[in-house]
Amino acid sequence: MRRSRWLVAAAVVLVVGVVAWFVWPRSTTPWQEALERLPDSVLKVSFTDWAEVASSLETSSGSVEAQVEATYDSGVTVTSALAQSVAPMEEQWGITPLDAEWEAYGQARDGAVDLLKLGESISISELEERFEEMGYTESSGVWTGTPELVAQVQLTVLQENVAVLEDERLLVMGDDPAYVESVLSGDTSLADEVSLLDDAAGSPVAAYLWASDFACEDLAMSQADPAAAAEAEELVESVGGVHPLAGLVMAQQPSGRVRVGFAFADSGAADADLQPRTDLASGEAIGQGGTFPDRFEVVSATAEDEVVTLTLDPRGGRLLGDVGQGPVLFATC
Repeated sequence: MRRSRWLVAAAVVLVVGVVAWFVWPRSTTPWQEALERLPDSVLKVSFTDWAEVASSLETSSGSVEAQVEATYDSGVTVTSALAQSVAPMEEQWGITPLDAEWEAYGQARDGAVDLLKLGESISISELEERFEEMGYTESSGVWTGTPELVAQVQLTVLQENVAVLEDERLLVMGDDPAYVESVLSGDTSLADEVSLLDDAAGSPVAAYLWASDFACEDLAMSQADPAAAAEAEELVESVGGVHPLAGLVMAQQPSGRVRVGFAFADSGAADADLQPRTDLASGEAIGQGGTFPDRFEVVSATAEDEVVTLTLDPRGGRLLGDVGQGPVLFATC
């Protein structure tokens, strides 16, 4: 009898656990939430954890603009598309990025979108009232302005078309009203396309991500002058060559270290590229000037499944802003 009761109890625990797995919401980081909400057409993501930035400014004084500017040397806001329009946002919209949880700027071939996850203190209705007072016109959930409207108040072109999803507390901004409208439905998710890089990114304060092989285009050594490109090609050959990338992420952690994740088509390519990518990240920064050891120390390098991960310890600030712009030899294809 006791054995039967034990088996029944175990079965109940198992069923409850299975139900909880499917029903209860699973915890996600701000970074993962942002990737879930961006459409799969996005090729490059620039992410900023504004809640983390704000927490580092708790004892700061001065204007919001000055506070944001003070974070620049640490590199945590170099990824933001809104950092340069903090003052006009505060004046015109009554909010700033420091009132938000996170920001994700996604660039696609057919448009660009900037998502801002609004904090609980922001009134959605008051925000939309401000749009109307400024001269934005609403259609299909999108408030559309004009180039003249945003230029006059020193907002960016990304803030010409805006929409607010109240249930998600999400402010959607973009340079094209049709693209903004297409993002509202959330029918597709970039997270499905870049899942290989989840572990490599960790829980970043700021990050750049290139989907698929877009890093090969955006960070290509072909952007360097012919002499530097030829020198880079020789150096790549000297370390044994590299495989094409299937995705790339550069993610600054709360500690200040930057994790670089290289995704490949298969684990064999990842294993083969572990040493060459480490060697390239430990030598000359052809096309950028100087050397990579001037900028950072490679403190660890691992290959797991289809991903190579390098952990970099910066020699100074703004490392993400430096190595996140091409051409970058260790991210070459």
